[in-house]
Amino acid sequence: MNNPNQDAIKAITTKMLLQRLAFMPGAIMVGLSLHTLFLAKGKPVFSILNNSILVYSMLIIGLVIMAIDQKQQITLAKEREKIKNGSNT
Repeated sequence: MNNPNQDAIKAITTKMLLQRLAFMPGAIMVGLSLHTLFLAKGKPVFSILNNSILVYSMLIIGLVIMAIDQKQQITLAKEREKIKNGSNT
């Protein structure tokens, strides 16, 4: 029989993974925009990225998405650690 704490930890870990996948577009947007800004030298991966307004918008939106994701990941990690530490006492 599984310990309820183990089940809760597993549920939180699964939620963290699914959340990480849901926020993946933010990381992709940041990666594409940084590549276009610093490495592409006028030849971006996609021709639509020649528009500098689009590239800077992607960077800002992607960073906001990543910040939200990190805040939620930290909250879930703290909750998971609280459950782990509570089960050891």
